[in-house]
Amino acid sequence: PGGSGAMAALVDSRGRLWVGTDRAGLHVFSDGAWTTHAGEAGLDDNPVHALAEDASGALWAATSPFFDAKVGKYARKNLHRFDGKEWRHWSPDEGLGYWSSMDVRALPDGSVAVATNGGVSVLKGSGLRSLRDSDGKDALRAKEVVSLGGSALLALDTGAGLTVSDGDFARRVTSRTGLFTDRLTHAATDGDGNVWLLAENGTVFITPVRALRGPR
Repeated sequence: PGGSGAMAALVDSRGRLWVGTDRAGLHVFSDGAWTTHAGEAGLDDNPVHALAEDASGALWAATSPFFDAKVGKYARKNLHRFDGKEWRHWSPDEGLGYWSSMDVRALPDGSVAVATNGGVSVLKGSGLRSLRDSDGKDALRAKEVVSLGGSALLALDTGAGLTVSDGDFARRVTSRTGLFTDRLTHAATDGDGNVWLLAENGTVFITPVRALRGPR
């Protein structure tokens, strides 16, 4: 695809390759040809940070639109869903935590979690709710979210450790409570019930999900 550099990529359940770019929209490779979604999708000049596919086959894109100083507002929305025919969009106007979306994940319970600079929001059906941190008051902040099964997720906030969130339950894990570092950049789960954590310095730590959940 043409345009600026790739920032996110996804191969969906139909074998199509989706590539999100810095400022040139979203490109999909299918049946030997590229198709671009840009202005009509609200993705032109709107960096795509992450992509996800939900259980229905719909594609989600997390973006960080630019602030238009001339008109005093953001030019685009920062969460987008494509069902194969139409696009739908969300921003703080619809209840998201902030205008920059850094990650999006489809969860096994049918919901979708999006990490913004103002907190993690979960969408399910027509509902949208903001997750709370372990203190029950502040918004759960994250740069990356990882599914732990069901509605549970792991939220990484660089420099602040991680939080395990499941419904009304939230547990923050930091170096003060035994985590090997607070400077985490990425996380992933495997089929054996473990979480793999990558630190800024390249160190990888593997731990069972149950160890991060702790007592309920």
